[in-house]
Amino acid sequence: MEQNKSLLNENQTQQEILNQYLLMVEEARHISDRRTNTNFCFIAFHLICLSVALILGGFKACVFISVGLILCIVWLEILKKSKAVNSIKFEIITQLENSLSVNLFSYEWYLMQEKNKNFKLFFTIESKMPICFFVAYLFSFLVLTFFERN
Repeated sequence: MEQNKSLLNENQTQQEILNQYLLMVEEARHISDRRTNTNFCFIAFHLICLSVALILGGFKACVFISVGLILCIVWLEILKKSKAVNSIKFEIITQLENSLSVNLFSYEWYLMQEKNKNFKLFFTIESKMPICFFVAYLFSFLVLTFFERN
């Protein structure tokens, strides 16, 4: 199957382009919502996992910590994949806007970066959560190992 390298087909009406634009915006929102829900689930799981590990201590704690460490890596990969998919969707949204009478998304993005020089992408902040939990698991492992010996 040959892939189409062009975004717009010939003879598309403004209404067709607008409909496709709205569809892409909705899909991007859906991915962001799903990513937020995934984050909440991972945070809850990690808080439970860390709590149980610290309560149990010993070998059982090491099992929970190991599972937690692996899930931190999985979580970070899920975030990276979601970011990649949404980045492509927003690139398409931006290109579709060029065929419309206004460029709302592009202009909003411009204003956000202009007005807030310290603006950080949500992914930059969001991707630190699995890393923080990873460090917490390592710290817990070291604490449990140290106190088990004494």
